[in-house]
Amino acid sequence: MKFRLSIFCGAMLIGHLQFHAGAQAASPKAANTSSRNDVPRLVLKWDCGDCEQNEKVLPLINQEYAKEAQAKGYSVSTTESAELSITAYRQRKPGARVMLGIFAGKDVLRTRIRFRGKEYVAKDYSANIFAGMNSLCAAVAKKAVKQLGPVAAQ
Repeated sequence: MKFRLSIFCGAMLIGHLQFHAGAQAASPKAANTSSRNDVPRLVLKWDCGDCEQNEKVLPLINQEYAKEAQAKGYSVSTTESAELSITAYRQRKPGARVMLGIFAGKDVLRTRIRFRGKEYVAKDYSANIFAGMNSLCAAVAKKAVKQLGPVAAQ
């Protein structure tokens, strides 16, 4: 009886060790899988020459970028970053946009993104009376997430 019990206990111990060894071996794969769902954090700067800068734009792009990444199931990386530079910017005055619409010109937001030696462009414009710079920041952030998503990160 003792012999059977020791064989049983030995088999249970070996099974237990194999289970934990398998779980530990699977851990790095799980870590790599989650990193595939990362998008780089953005380092934002102005690079549009003498354009009139709005201090609300950079934080708004960053906020919309994080929101879009989360909506796609991505995490914003704490270790990798991409440089996003605003290369063209024009914002109509809100009153002129509402009163004159398309006759007031158009809002423009063009960015250059550098990540892992590659360069991307995310841009948009609006000439209607309803959409202002907030919607352009959201559109550019959405394009940035699409370009920097898991495909670019691999």
